[in-house]
Amino acid sequence: MPFQPTNIVDDFEDIKAEIMELRGDLEDLASSVTDRARRDLKVASGRLSKRAEQAYHDIGQRMEGLRQGGSKALHEVQEKVEHYPLSSLFTAFAIGLFLGRTIFNRPLLTRF
Repeated sequence: MPFQPTNIVDDFEDIKAEIMELRGDLEDLASSVTDRARRDLKVASGRLSKRAEQAYHDIGQRMEGLRQGGSKALHEVQEKVEHYPLSSLFTAFAIGLFLGRTIFNRPLLTRF
């Protein structure tokens, strides 16, 4: 078969055209994947934001409940102390004595 330069040039041009077409297809694919990733990221971000807001709201409600419970307990203790001042004084003294002895690791019934 004799050498035919026109066929090689034509083949080269065909290959070049196919490479350009493939390049365009890859660019389209990359663009499509990028767009999909952006949409998915936006959806995930929205979901995460909603969950974070809900968690913040739930924590706020729980903190308010704890604050109210603490205020109620403090009020009840104040009422008990007002109604039974001597008992409260002796109880506080006994607890303080016990804790002091426990912290310093000394038995309760020894000389001072």
